[in-house]
Amino acid sequence: MNKTDGIGDKRRHPRYPLKGRVQARAGEVEHEGRLKDVSGGGALLDGIQPLENDLFVELHLEGLGRLPGRVVRGREDEVAVKFMVDEDEEMRIAKKLKRINFNL
Repeated sequence: MNKTDGIGDKRRHPRYPLKGRVQARAGEVEHEGRLKDVSGGGALLDGIQPLENDLFVELHLEGLGRLPGRVVRGREDEVAVKFMVDEDEEMRIAKKLKRINFNL
């Protein structure tokens, strides 16, 4: 397990500082923001209004498509979303992100 400032880091995949527009749909309401970083397990969004914890959202990320997720942390102007996908899909996303990162 990785350590960050003495605190255990639960992340299973590396985060990549990819930038771009993101759309988060919660029911019939669509929110727009910016992608701050992304991993095989989730994404950090900024420039978006706070969303309630545990809210189910569908994210549209350029290059990755539409992914279901759940808000795990909503703060002023920043939202963390965990992808609600199976382990195989997490690995597919992680591999694709690794390829994208090396091509930058």
